[in-house]
Amino acid sequence: MRRSKSSDSGRPAPAPAMPVAGRPVRRARRAVRRRTGVAIGAVAALLVPLLSATSTSATSTAEDGADTFSVASGTAVMFSSSKVIISVPGSSPSMVITCTSSTFRGKTKSSLRFPAGLPVLTDAGNASCTDSLGFTDSFAANSVNGSWAVAETDFTNAGAGDEGLPEPNATGDKFMIHMPKGGLIDTNNWPCSLTFAPSGNASISGAYNDAGTFSVKNAKIAISMSGPAFCGPASQTVTLTATYTLTPAIFDEG
Repeated sequence: MRRSKSSDSGRPAPAPAMPVAGRPVRRARRAVRRRTGVAIGAVAALLVPLLSATSTSATSTAEDGADTFSVASGTAVMFSSSKVIISVPGSSPSMVITCTSSTFRGKTKSSLRFPAGLPVLTDAGNASCTDSLGFTDSFAANSVNGSWAVAETDFTNAGAGDEGLPEPNATGDKFMIHMPKGGLIDTNNWPCSLTFAPSGNASISGAYNDAGTFSVKNAKIAISMSGPAFCGPASQTVTLTATYTLTPAIFDEG
């Protein structure tokens, strides 16, 4: 039995085929999207290490390692000064002590700090220094509570160090004398006795020009005073001013 033509009319009409001309457009769009994704990935790959390096440099310093001196470890260095002035404002009247000769020595180590021998403070050929009140002052250094030492502190440059500066340079470096507790005693013929750094170690710091000149200006040092009432209070602060010459003229490297 043959089906009538009317029975075929209930079927849904097939979807019209896409024009052949539209297919290249879709393929082109997909290619563009692929190329865009690759480009974004490449840019990200470049930016990640760059941003990481920027972040690291913002939190780290420019120092490239531990600094050392310009001479071999074990080199003997002498510190000498032709004038050391110690002001004692707490005595009545106030007193100024002048020593026209001060020396001490040490041997360099593999860092910027090395031990030093006991300093000697005298007045030229005399064993004692003099003061503004006409008396004499005899200084005696000791290492009963620890050793003396010296150290150079490199220019901090706001934490970045001086790695970008050629060495030697006179930009902000300092030298320091580390005095042990009670490491220096002055006895004068008032009689008054001054014990320096009575409660703990003291540091005497000054500018260093990386060419052998170490300048201390009004460095404050705590002392304990004993003697008659005119010697002043038991606890005082004195100031020290001196210019030391280093032989040889060492400087930091690194």
